[in-house]
Amino acid sequence: LEKCISEIRKKKRPIDRKFIIYIDDLDRLEPKIAVQMLELLKNIFNLEHCVFVLAIDYDVIVKGLKDKYGDETGQNQREYRSFFDKIIQLPFMMPMGQYNVGKYVSDLLKQIGFIDSDDQFDQEIQKIISHTIGGNPRSLKRLVNSLALIDIFSKVDANDDGSKEDEDSDDTEDLLLFSLVCLQISYPAIYELLTSNPDFPNWNTDTAFEVTKLSEEKDKDKFERDFEIVDGKEDFNEDWEKA
Repeated sequence: LEKCISEIRKKKRPIDRKFIIYIDDLDRLEPKIAVQMLELLKNIFNLEHCVFVLAIDYDVIVKGLKDKYGDETGQNQREYRSFFDKIIQLPFMMPMGQYNVGKYVSDLLKQIGFIDSDDQFDQEIQKIISHTIGGNPRSLKRLVNSLALIDIFSKVDANDDGSKEDEDSDDTEDLLLFSLVCLQISYPAIYELLTSNPDFPNWNTDTAFEVTKLSEEKDKDKFERDFEIVDGKEDFNEDWEKA
């Protein structure tokens, strides 16, 4: 870029535009490496006629500062923050809480043909996601990709059986499959238990002990305290839920 700008100056041509450079996916690197990359990049951030736009997950990158400043505490929090303040001149936090995740995912599912275009499951999808996947856009995209692949396989199986695709598929089955995939991604242990013992209304203490092998006995006091906190709540008031 510096060479390019230098060549423009040599030709005595006015620079009436800016170069915009987007830097993304730093948080996919090991945090320590990501911090080193930022320290290298800041040397070119003052390049004339250039604007750098960084997309950064602060909570991920900040972990790379431990080697530099130690564990984040109230005493060194200023150093943590100043590291970014010296690099980023205009921060902007994405207001994730203001987005309608249910509608976003519902629209993606309609695009891949998983649900019909006229179905309105925004609220149901929002509730399922809030208990499982969460609102991370990358996780939601992986979820949709998984459902797209499952949908392809199901259509192939249907055609192999000689049966026609049911355009008016049962809405309940669509939501159930969506819920199961979310469960599989977020809570694989519960999903495995469900596949091995699908009669979940009859789960009991014997079912639980088959899985835990009485491992809760190793710290029984803590287990009983944790259990007491959730016992009786709406989500844990039936025997199978307690199990």
